[in-house]
Amino acid sequence: MSQDIRSRCILGKDYGEDNEKRLHEIARNVSVLLGAFSFQDFYPGFGWLDYVTGLVSRLNKTANELDAHIDEVVEQHIETKKLGETDRQR
Repeated sequence: MSQDIRSRCILGKDYGEDNEKRLHEIARNVSVLLGAFSFQDFYPGFGWLDYVTGLVSRLNKTANELDAHIDEVVEQHIETKKLGETDRQR
């Protein structure tokens, strides 16, 4: 129930359980990656090891997933707003 309330407050509507699971998985991945050890943070000359360990690819994948999800939400808001304006014009 609290997830429904958060979804409605933040995103404007209830996006269903599947979408909620997807957003939860993305948030979990973000928090894991924020705590991940990055060689480049501590040893700038060894930044190439972040590629070898797969950290960079995981960061890029998670960023792309988050961007795609946010783009979906923005597009839905734009469509909803357009529909609302056409209803008012009638």
